[in-house]
Amino acid sequence: MKIAILMRYFSECTIPLANALAETNEIFLIFQIEGQKTIASAGVFELHSEIIPNGITEDKILIKKFLGEKLYNFISPNIKIVLLKYPFWQFKNILNVFTGWQFANYIKKQKIQILHIQGIILQIFYALPFIRKVPIIDTMHDHLAHSGEENWKIVWFNKQMKSNAKHIITHTKSAIKEITTHFNIPAERISYIPLGVYNIYLHWKAKEIPEENNTLLFFGRISPYKGIEYLLEAEPIISETISDIKIIIAGNGDFSSYQNKIQNPERFEIYNHYIKNEFAAELFQRANIVVLPYTDATQSGVILTCYAYEKPVIATNVGGIPDIVDNEETGYLIPSRNPEEIAQAVIKLLKNTDLRNKMKLAIRKKNNNELSWTTIAKQTINVYQKYVK
Repeated sequence: MKIAILMRYFSECTIPLANALAETNEIFLIFQIEGQKTIASAGVFELHSEIIPNGITEDKILIKKFLGEKLYNFISPNIKIVLLKYPFWQFKNILNVFTGWQFANYIKKQKIQILHIQGIILQIFYALPFIRKVPIIDTMHDHLAHSGEENWKIVWFNKQMKSNAKHIITHTKSAIKEITTHFNIPAERISYIPLGVYNIYLHWKAKEIPEENNTLLFFGRISPYKGIEYLLEAEPIISETISDIKIIIAGNGDFSSYQNKIQNPERFEIYNHYIKNEFAAELFQRANIVVLPYTDATQSGVILTCYAYEKPVIATNVGGIPDIVDNEETGYLIPSRNPEEIAQAVIKLLKNTDLRNKMKLAIRKKNNNELSWTTIAKQTINVYQKYVK
């Protein structure tokens, strides 16, 4: 099959999927950017769009400079890499229409059989009128906005996909019912396919760094739904048993409202800024376990990054998290908004090295089976084949 995968964010899962699909299919991996902006694609790389001309670009020298050598080399040589640049980032700017028409012509010229859209990409609606015959598969990474992050674009885009996409892929089992309810999409047009292990992050692992005793990590964007306050409230309980506990909090976002909740600052390392990949690798290597005290969630890229480093997780039993955390095997599932439960799970894991090692083996097995990109590519191809004549 000839498959075009259109992405703006979510490169840490889209690129490994494309690599696996490229083993048996002809893949066009299309990175979309808009205007003269520097943006980050889900923390994997930084895009310097000022060096790219508007429209469609296949120039390998420009693409390599744009992606950076490490990421460029991670992408399979069997994949055709394409850059699609709209002149303006504002969705409503009418001058973007011509670029949409160029993109549609490219899809038709290459005789693409499936167009797979990854996430919210508003500019696709400039091209849709010209490619009605090409089946569209839409991966809804977030079918609804997280609490505290309400965004009209998510709901509006997903509603439009009801009539424009042949099939919806979701990464959580619970989302199927929610998508049918909120967007009135029949369940037979929705497939659950899990995200694979985020092994792309190992590409930035510069050196061997040993685990540090009694060290746990919270990693990711600082946002209300992440439940950081419950981790902070758990620290004094943990410290009663583990006096040398070290809690690393690393991520971009507004941390100011959490500062006064910290009772023992000496037990924390806080990196409240965008975390580059090399430093992220170091933090995951240092940690014994990773804690995700979320109050709601769809899927979790942080857990799949933990699995790449074979780190057990303590995560709340919300959203799609139970789909990828096997309770008492790859980590612990605990109730949300409960500092006592967080503390007891942390103490249990940090006090038992053998248990952590057992969980690491379970994570490795899971990575090599259900979370391998080869397995996930096969499931994705099964969806494509329903719509290719």
